[in-house]
Amino acid sequence: MASSADGGEMTMMPMPTMMPMTMTMQMWFTTSSECTILFEKWKTENAFEMLLSCVFFFLLAIVYEALKMARTELACRMKDDKAEMAALNNNRPRKPSISSMFSASHLAQTVLHFLQMTLSYVLMLVVMTYNFWLCLAIVLGFTAGYFMLCWYRAPSVNNEHCG
Repeated sequence: MASSADGGEMTMMPMPTMMPMTMTMQMWFTTSSECTILFEKWKTENAFEMLLSCVFFFLLAIVYEALKMARTELACRMKDDKAEMAALNNNRPRKPSISSMFSASHLAQTVLHFLQMTLSYVLMLVVMTYNFWLCLAIVLGFTAGYFMLCWYRAPSVNNEHCG
């Protein structure tokens, strides 16, 4: 009980009890072919549907690696262009201006960054289904994408990051 401003007593209102919450998401890995993926309507109910979903996410992970490589290539080209411009200006680098923020190369980097981040979060959510087959497909897709697309990159260029 508490007292009110006028000295009278106030009674405490009983707090409504919360309804018990149940979690339907498992928190351990499973090898089941029955799984809900990302959306309520996307459910696999047999091994063939799971295989199709695994192939889809395998390819999506390869696309993620391709986006990562494209961003790296674009960044290297932008760096080369800046060095070339500095050489033309007697090695005096240009001061950044607001117009460089709206340059085609920066806008392209921004769009690629948006796509890469969106894709990385989608893949993370799929891994969070804790389905072994989906996780394996994504990891193998990352590996295959890196193997196929990033083999020629110099070891000194390290653009590895989460996202």
